[in-house]
Amino acid sequence: MEINNYISTINEIYKCLQDDESRALYEARIAYLLERDEDRYISRIGKIYQDWYSAEDLKRELETRIYKKIIIFGCGYLGSMLKGQLQCMGYKTDYFCDNYHMGEFDGLEVLTVSDLVKRDWKDSIIIIGSYKYQDEMYEQLLVSGISEQNILKYKHIDLFGTRGWQYFDVFSPQNDEIFVDAGAFKGENIFDFCKWTNSKYRKVYAFEPITKSYEDMKTDIMTKGLHDVHVINGATWNKNEQIHLVENGSSTCITENGSLVIQGYDIDSIVGEEQVTFIKMDIEGSELKALEGAEKTIKRHKPKLAICIYHKPMDVIEIPSYIMRLVPEYKFCIRQYTSRMWETVLYAIAEEQ
Repeated sequence: MEINNYISTINEIYKCLQDDESRALYEARIAYLLERDEDRYISRIGKIYQDWYSAEDLKRELETRIYKKIIIFGCGYLGSMLKGQLQCMGYKTDYFCDNYHMGEFDGLEVLTVSDLVKRDWKDSIIIIGSYKYQDEMYEQLLVSGISEQNILKYKHIDLFGTRGWQYFDVFSPQNDEIFVDAGAFKGENIFDFCKWTNSKYRKVYAFEPITKSYEDMKTDIMTKGLHDVHVINGATWNKNEQIHLVENGSSTCITENGSLVIQGYDIDSIVGEEQVTFIKMDIEGSELKALEGAEKTIKRHKPKLAICIYHKPMDVIEIPSYIMRLVPEYKFCIRQYTSRMWETVLYAIAEEQ
């Protein structure tokens, strides 16, 4: 797609966004697409929301360590945001530390790493305020002689928070909902769906390719006594065929070189003529392919859609553009559910709904 076509597509998507929150998040995602700067994106969303849940991991770490001072390493967007997060939690930041910024930052004295080493850092906790450069900054502190026991970074703790009720805080339930959960994992979103509908739904289709998660989900569904839940041990795709998967911890990714072979299904062939009312997708970058496999269902029934758009940078353009081609009358909302890069969800609803 040429640059002029991209600009035109972005403008058309922007016109379909229904509130200022969605427009601000879309602008932040487009900026990230151009800049590929995670710290800037996190800073932008930090300015959109003030209702993050407390960062419990960070709070636990601070409560269990012995220290007198808190120092944030990094005079950037995240450093400033972290200072505010700490303040909201009742903690005072004493200094910033940085390799380039001198003097003061955000109302506090800025130390160099050399300054820090010369002072008595042993009574301090140093929190790395950068996602992108955390490994390099961590190594710099260690090489400078600072103990790892005095350092906190993203890989050790969940520095920031979450917010909202993902997938279920934009739409209102209707009678006889038929829910398709693409990327069901162990069924958490199905249980949320039941709560959202007060268990007054018609049917659920749940797709999960990893056998262990699939089995755990089936057991939990039976234990909780949920009705009319059809669980499929496979991935949503654009056609029925075997696909290759790579497992990475709790997530998976479809790739030609994956060692795990699983069955892919298109949603259209599974649900048939069922009047699907709600489709949710969180499938590690395969959302566009899965939407292609749900084309008939989406065109025919215009279900509510909740589609993750954070796995690939181009998802922010390609996914809403494809949905608009299927059903031009869809309108969009965007919501962010973590104060980091992930859990950005595009919601689509037809005008008549």
